[in-house]
Amino acid sequence: MTTTSDALYAALFARSPQTTRELTRGLARLGHRLLLSSDVERLLAADPRIRKDGGRPVRWRALPIGLAPPLTEPPTPRKAPRTLRARDDEGARELQALEHGLVASRIAPVAAFWGRSLVVAAEQVAREPVSVADVPAVRRAPSPPGSAPRYVGPSLRPWQADALDRWLAHKRRGIVQSVATVGRCGVGVLAAWDGVERGEKVLVLVPSADAQEHWLRTLELQLPGLSLGRSDRSGDGRHTFDDCDVLVSLASSVPDDLLPEGASGLLIADEVHRFGSSALAPALADRFEARLGLSVALEGSDGALLPYFDAVLDGCDLRRGREDSEIARYRVGLVPVELLPDERAEDHELGLRIDRLGAQLVATHGCHPETFLDDVSRLQAAWSQRPDAATAASAYLRAVSARRLVAARSVAKLDALPRLAPTLGRHQHSLVFTQSVDDAEAAATVLQDNRVDAERFPHGGPLDARRATIRDLRRGDLRALTAHRPLSSAADLPPVTTVVLLAGTRTGRELVERADLALRPNRSDAVVTLLVVYARGTVEDPDGGHLADLLDAATEVRPFGIDVDSATIAAWSVGL
Repeated sequence: MTTTSDALYAALFARSPQTTRELTRGLARLGHRLLLSSDVERLLAADPRIRKDGGRPVRWRALPIGLAPPLTEPPTPRKAPRTLRARDDEGARELQALEHGLVASRIAPVAAFWGRSLVVAAEQVAREPVSVADVPAVRRAPSPPGSAPRYVGPSLRPWQADALDRWLAHKRRGIVQSVATVGRCGVGVLAAWDGVERGEKVLVLVPSADAQEHWLRTLELQLPGLSLGRSDRSGDGRHTFDDCDVLVSLASSVPDDLLPEGASGLLIADEVHRFGSSALAPALADRFEARLGLSVALEGSDGALLPYFDAVLDGCDLRRGREDSEIARYRVGLVPVELLPDERAEDHELGLRIDRLGAQLVATHGCHPETFLDDVSRLQAAWSQRPDAATAASAYLRAVSARRLVAARSVAKLDALPRLAPTLGRHQHSLVFTQSVDDAEAAATVLQDNRVDAERFPHGGPLDARRATIRDLRRGDLRALTAHRPLSSAADLPPVTTVVLLAGTRTGRELVERADLALRPNRSDAVVTLLVVYARGTVEDPDGGHLADLLDAATEVRPFGIDVDSATIAAWSVGL
């Protein structure tokens, strides 16, 4: 059972500092209605993971996980604590914990993993717990291998149950696709729990340091008691399976022969579509018999992953996400721009070149119209066997990429931002995505010139700089962030209500990754706004069908004219 001390510690992780009175009220909302402030203060003072300041009234803080000593024999309040249940109110962000036995009776690691059919009633689906982004990642020595974790995370969603059942039926191999980022990670947490219960070693591979921190925080909070370690380039992050049962590792730094001889293992690869590259592919070790890949969506070029994972399993696409309320309601505005004359001429020239090279690939190198792109990709990789065909295929793909960049980098898109500035001014937190770093910097300048407080998100910059930028957005010093690539799903951004896409709409996966922070469910069930700025008459034109899935699941789609005024867009963005 989750103890009252654990609940206090988790509440302070979510928001520090807090007074004794604030924490007592929070516990009352969670069901601890028999506790007095004096009981709470005694528990706080006795918990070595919590410290108080010297102010009046006294405020309490949670120590980072790396500095907090383990809590052995937690003090017992005068009155027995009740089990913490998911709350229905809209109050503060205390942790929503569930008693382990209650969870085990209705989620996959027991119901599905024991081979029984799994049915989750709508009323059993709890809200997500608080964001774990404020919780420091694991920096202390792992618990000894063989520790028995308990699950205190959110209840299983219906789509998660379906995905896990399919994964189990496929001999615990497959790639789960889902646009619901938090739920996708939840599938991995439950699979890891199942692997530990089976006595396996579990390797979680992530492509970036931000993703590693997110997984460590999530596993630490949702599986207390888990023997958890990390492997990265830092001097204090070189755990092995001799130290722990679950290891979260950067894919670029995973050591060879990690799995001990004779041990069975489960490999979980987050953002698995990135592992098709030659740089990360070696991290997918054959010795792990159980394999789970997690991705927003797979595309044609990701087929190289299938021999390793065996299958692609349905999870949660945009349509199911809306039907099951896994993503927020959203409206889509389509804002056209015209290419400048020199850009239009370059686009036309590249189009003619693409047609000529495509005809050559069909007539000379055996590409078939029905499987043309797959055939071109295959030929491009056949340098040693068919150098002439590989050269032609590479020339074709370069021309296609160059034509897309003409539209994505069009100056006309930055020129459209002043028309969108009043829209961003009506929303507290917005994101604007561009094709390049320079464009992101220019976009921030244009918005500032139009009285929208904006700043480029410092991708690749120091962690402190990224946190400071997010903090400025959260407290209202900024209204918009510009960026040239998706922000990490682990970033603790405030609720985003508007996303402007000047680029990054070439594929469904790119689009969803950029819109992800706005598509997350919000407590008020507000409709968020996506504005897609596209170059009319190019490969970006929505008539090409690449936006079909996004538009089909939208609450409303509004195509704007080329000369639409800023007031019309701004009013529409707030439902007027």
